[in-house]
Amino acid sequence: MTITIDLTPEQESRISAEARAAGIAPAQVVLRLIDDLHPRPTGLLPGETLLDAFMRLGAVGAVEGRPRPDGKPWSECEGLE
Repeated sequence: MTITIDLTPEQESRISAEARAAGIAPAQVVLRLIDDLHPRPTGLLPGETLLDAFMRLGAVGAVEGRPRPDGKPWSECEGLE
């Protein structure tokens, strides 16, 4: 995907300086910034949020003594390694 954004001269200068310091292309600086916004935990399905995963596992709304919908004990929640 290609995205075109208008940067202020100050923003362009900051990205260029960061790229020079790291020895990478300016576009790589921007990609690193995007990747650092919300690191995705492993074990999530594509497009799934952490809340979605907990809901899928039946962990949202769990109350002590209340069984999981799948009948397994709460100590066996897997899938979010």
